[in-house]
Amino acid sequence: MPRIYCGHLPPDVRERDLDKTFRCFGRIRDIIVKNGFAFVEFEDNRDADDAVYEMDGREMLGERIVVQHAKGPGWGRDRDPGARESEYEGPDPPGVWINTGPPPGPHIDSLYGI
Repeated sequence: MPRIYCGHLPPDVRERDLDKTFRCFGRIRDIIVKNGFAFVEFEDNRDADDAVYEMDGREMLGERIVVQHAKGPGWGRDRDPGARESEYEGPDPPGVWINTGPPPGPHIDSLYGI
């Protein structure tokens, strides 16, 4: 199901505020509100496209909000229960090293004569 991300939301925004704002674009399946952001899941891709096009950069309760297509798996009933929760889809963030074997260079044992 198509899902949009809504960011830079006012701290006092509620689910019903988002429902009232986005229901004019189409049928909403679910809304999840977090601290400063939310996800709105529509039943139709075109409705999500319209919401992103019309609402990105608009004001909501005095704040200029960001509206984008969400990345990663959804949370609805169609979601694979074994899917990971991560939203991050890019390369490994700086400072993250994935263990693929020993690092290049001399082995630690050779440095201490072991």
